[in-house]
Amino acid sequence: IPTKDITLLPIGGLARLERMPDKPKQELVVALAGPLVNVVIAAVLLVILLATNALEPVANLTVTQGSFLERLMMVNVTLVLFNLIPAFPMDGGRVLRALLAMRLGRLSATKWASRIGQFICLLLIGYGIYQEAWVMVFIGVFIFMSAMQEYKSVAMDDVVKNKTIGMMARKVNVYLPDYQSLQECMDLVIRNGLANYLVMDLEGNYCGTVSTYKIVKLQKENPALRIKDIYHPQLTYMKPSTPLMEAMQTIRGGQPVILIEEEEGGLSYIDGEVIERYMMLEGRA
Repeated sequence: IPTKDITLLPIGGLARLERMPDKPKQELVVALAGPLVNVVIAAVLLVILLATNALEPVANLTVTQGSFLERLMMVNVTLVLFNLIPAFPMDGGRVLRALLAMRLGRLSATKWASRIGQFICLLLIGYGIYQEAWVMVFIGVFIFMSAMQEYKSVAMDDVVKNKTIGMMARKVNVYLPDYQSLQECMDLVIRNGLANYLVMDLEGNYCGTVSTYKIVKLQKENPALRIKDIYHPQLTYMKPSTPLMEAMQTIRGGQPVILIEEEEGGLSYIDGEVIERYMMLEGRA
């Protein structure tokens, strides 16, 4: 499963995968890969320290005491233990979900792993407040919210797995000329209230998309800017029979709008807002 990038956060790295593992065994391997790196680093450092006879008694070692190599080894040991806490969506929580999914299915496993993780987070937050360890409180709150968001995402994936984008496609009735200034297009943007708009060039061809958020934000700073200066130039076309799951993965990957070529020659589209409204109408979002 290719990894697009890794975002470094104060509590660790967050890998953005092209897709989530489909099978519990795949997720188990992916979840264990991170802590395993720390295990290997700690093991290599231990071998070096033993070979050079530079290892202090283990009881005296912490992440702040000892030589540089000893502290680095203890940091990696601490990371292994911390990341394997079964607080979803941390690595330990993902291991727990993978094991539960082998019996319960992905959605039920995610629900239970999220609840267990959130309970552990509440204990962590309570202990952090008692000890006035505010970093621990922050970590607990962050993981608690992440677990909630992860379950919501998996629940939505479960709903849309048998849907196609043709079921919710919206006709393209509005576009923004690329030569217009942000000030000039504000009336049209406000009147239609869409999240994203297609951009058309002088030759009458669609050349990209631009979000209402970006227009409103930049219009306050520089109303003379033109649409062609700020639009997203990439367009993605799909057929009406394309699975909705595939389209959602494309949107999550950074493509805000997907154009749909209809069989009769018309053009429609979907974006994150269209999908969200469809889910609300389904009574499942």
